[in-house]
Amino acid sequence: ERLSQHALKMELLACLYHTGKNFLNVYEYTSAPATVVGSGFSGDVLLCMARARTAVRQNRETGVRCVKRFDLRTMGPDRLDKLKNEAIIYLSLEHPHIARLFDVFEDESEVALVMQYCSGGT
Repeated sequence: ERLSQHALKMELLACLYHTGKNFLNVYEYTSAPATVVGSGFSGDVLLCMARARTAVRQNRETGVRCVKRFDLRTMGPDRLDKLKNEAIIYLSLEHPHIARLFDVFEDESEVALVMQYCSGGT
């Protein structure tokens, strides 16, 4: 039976949205203290990279990501739903002018968005 494009996309999204798993189990900060590359009303964006080696050799530039972490204890349910919906939409996007969202981690205390790091921006 052939999968529809929509079903395939939903299966892929399920692989990138990690429920019950903390971001720090898979990623680590590139320095201590973590390097802040941006900030906004909901917190800082910090540099990170995957703890495990990948099948594809990555240099420092391609292996570096950035993470934005959201504390669930301070976030209302309506705002959390909006964040999750935006993350799911963002995971399905692929465009050369939009930074890619690689992973979403959600556990009992936070949601963490791991994104492509684009240096030199404003």
